[in-house]
Order: sequence, then C-alpha cells, then structure tokens
Amino acid sequence: MRAGMVRGADNEGRDTGQNPHPQLDVAGNSRSGGRRVSVAIVDDSLPLQKRLAALIPQDGSAEVIAFASSVFEAVQLVWDRSPDVVVLDFQLQDGTALNVLEAIEEKVPHPAVIVLTNYPEPIYRSKCLEAGAYRFLDKSTEFDRLTETIHEIMGGRNGE
Repeated sequence: MRAGMVRGADNEGRDTGQNPHPQLDVAGNSRSGGRRVSVAIVDDSLPLQKRLAALIPQDGSAEVIAFASSVFEAVQLVWDRSPDVVVLDFQLQDGTALNVLEAIEEKVPHPAVIVLTNYPEPIYRSKCLEAGAYRFLDKSTEFDRLTETIHEIMGGRNGE
C-alpha cells in the first residue's frame, strides 16, 4: 500500500465510502449470519502457532482454518482461503509482515490483519499500520490482547 493510502480509499487517498472489510457489516458482524469468523495463523514457530490457536475465541464465533510459516505460504493462504482475520508474525523465514501486507493489498475481501511480533519498534508498527494492518501487537506485552482484538473485529467485545 502506498504511503498515505488507507483502506476504503482510492489511489489518491479519497474516501470511497466502501467497507474495507466487506465480509463484515458496519458493526463488524459476519455478513453470512451465524458463520464463524475464519482465522489464519502465520508464524514460523510451530509451538507458537499452537499457542495462538488456543487463544482464538472458544465460544464458537471464530475458527482457525489454516497455518503458514513463511511469506510465500501466507500470501498463497490469503488468496486461496480468504480468511476473515490473519494473525501475522512480523519476522518470517523468507521476509516480513510488510511483504505479506504488500502482496495482499488488492485482495477483496481483504482480511483484517493483526501483526503480533517480538519486533515492536515504532518504525515497524507505523509501516505495518500504513500498509494496511488492522492492529500491531507486541508479543511480550500485548499477547493477551489477541482475543480482545479478534472480538473487536467481530464487533462483539468479550460478552457484549
């Protein structure tokens, strides 16, 4: 995504009025009624993939549909499986979250991407958010916010 562009904007940065996450309604609810929100986990650590999968809301509102451990696999997964949410590590085997975000910027419907990383430097945070990430979380201090963030995306913050 070019600098200054935001989701829901045209190439000149003008608001298009379009929902940047068309699979969700304005309140963040699934457009298909009771369909569970699909989540893809992208991390190059298998133990962390399992730990992240255990954090996905267990109330039946979300389900993990796929895992990936590289930029190549992540991009292929997003284009082939169209998850609603992607939990994405910043540093992967063959590149970074920025490579993934750039490769999927034109994907419609566009997934809500949560970057979860051990590289919380402000420059990475700003670049990821500018490139279209929904949220940028530090694994060491914000790991427990993953479930909250997924509920936020779904439009139903923990029990609301």
